[in-house]
Amino acid sequence: CNRDIIIVLDTCQSAQQVVSLIQQNTKEVHHASIYGKAMQKCHRLRDFPSVRTLFTMMLQNDDVVPSIIEFTIYINSMASSDRPALCLKAFHSMIHKFGIAPNDTVFACLLKAMQPRHQVAEAERIWDMMVKQYNIRPNCVAYIAM
Repeated sequence: CNRDIIIVLDTCQSAQQVVSLIQQNTKEVHHASIYGKAMQKCHRLRDFPSVRTLFTMMLQNDDVVPSIIEFTIYINSMASSDRPALCLKAFHSMIHKFGIAPNDTVFACLLKAMQPRHQVAEAERIWDMMVKQYNIRPNCVAYIAM
């Protein structure tokens, strides 16, 4: 049961335990929110490779349909781990493969990903896409990231 997985997930002390729990129960995980909660736990533990593993597992699970929430968690985590290319790859997958429209939080995470490497041109392209293509008003986090 997904509720039981969530209860056990809360008791995990390491990201490896989180990944192991999800791997052992893959057939029982039928909702993307379980992966999202697992990714958040690994993010809080600062284990970004485990976040990436869980995201990949979620995308490979045919019973699970990810939402903007799981994509945002992943993009934010990869931005925190200085992996802007993975952020952009997930962003494009979210839009083109899953048909999920981005919101201001997703764009703020993308802009955050561009900061450590001083990717000004890419950040400006993302900003323009947010404002012009998606007609999204930037939030304060997006302004800070720019």
